[in-house]
Order: sequence, then structure tokens, then C-alpha cells
Amino acid sequence: MWRGGKNEVRGLNQPPHNSVFSKSSHASRERELPLANVRVFAVAWGRVQLRRFYFSMMRILFTLLLFLGTLFSLSGGVAGQRDANALAAMKAIYIEWTPPTGRDSTRESLTRELTKVGFEIVDNRLRADAMLTISPQLEVVLDGDGSIPQKSIFTYELSLPNSTVVWKHRVKFVSRRSLAEDCDYAAAKMAARLVKDKEDSVRKNART
Repeated sequence: MWRGGKNEVRGLNQPPHNSVFSKSSHASRERELPLANVRVFAVAWGRVQLRRFYFSMMRILFTLLLFLGTLFSLSGGVAGQRDANALAAMKAIYIEWTPPTGRDSTRESLTRELTKVGFEIVDNRLRADAMLTISPQLEVVLDGDGSIPQKSIFTYELSLPNSTVVWKHRVKFVSRRSLAEDCDYAAAKMAARLVKDKEDSVRKNART
């Protein structure tokens, strides 16, 4: 009995084991709580910085694209203005040849039609304001019963002495009875279009 009572008293004087664990666990949670807050804050701060970086990069990219677009439009406008000035001032033309066939017919037709509308055909390229290149083609339908007529295609290019192409025109039509007739028809269409484009360039330059 006495030993049992003493043991009881000693048991009452000693702090329960569960109480000690509860205090240590509570202290551990108090230490872990600030660390958890730091982690949450770090993650949130990182997301904010990443978002700021993303928007900054997008702003830089947009500014760069805007700058490049403005630069290209200005360069295109300058090139277009330069081409318009060259076409407006064009007078002397040197005729070059892409294919050797039909050279005489093509030259005679072009000389006649271009002279009619005020251009001068020169034999020396050093005297020329521009060089005229002609590329004739023939379109033939191979399949079918032959009811579709063949077509003649003439492509004309005017280039400056520095090889810059300032004017291009394509004439397509049902082929005539001979190559000479094709050259006459194409040259007349080409000369009419060229003088019209030149007059448009002159009026455009007068407004600027």
C-alpha cells in the first residue's frame, strides 16, 4: 500500500509524457509557420517577377516589330518614289533581246510604237535612260480536240543602268496569223501602257 501510494505520488509529481510531447510539437509548429510563410511569399514574388519579365519582353518585341514595319514602309516608299521618278524622266530606251528569234520584227514594231508615244530608241546603251528586255512565249494546249487556240505572251521589262527593274508589263492574247502580227499587236499594247504609266508618274511627282 505504502509503496503503491508513494508510487502514486511520484507519478503525480512527474509531468505526463503526453504533455511534454504536446509542448515540443507546438514549439515545432511555431518554428515551421514562419518558414511556410517565407516559401509562400517567395513563390508569389517569383510569379510576379516572371509576369513582369513576360510583359517587358512583349513590350520590347512589339516595339521592335513596330520599328521594323516603319523602316520597311519607309524604304518601300523611297524605292517606289525613286522608281516613279525614273519612269517619269525616262526618254531614251535601248532595246535588248532575250531570244534570238524574231529580232527584226520585234525591234521594228517596238521602235515604231514607242516613237509614236514620244520615246527615243537608241543604239548605244550608254545613251539610254533604261534598257528594254522582251521575253516572248507561246502557250499551246496539248490536250483536247484542238478547238482552244494557242496564245502568245510577251513580257516586257524596263531596267535602269544599275539593273534595277522600274517597270514590267505582260501582254497575253490569241496568236495572230504570223509572228510579225503578234509583235505588232504586243508592241502597240505595251507602248500604250508604258506611256500611261509614265503620265501617271509625272502627275504623281507634280503633287509631291
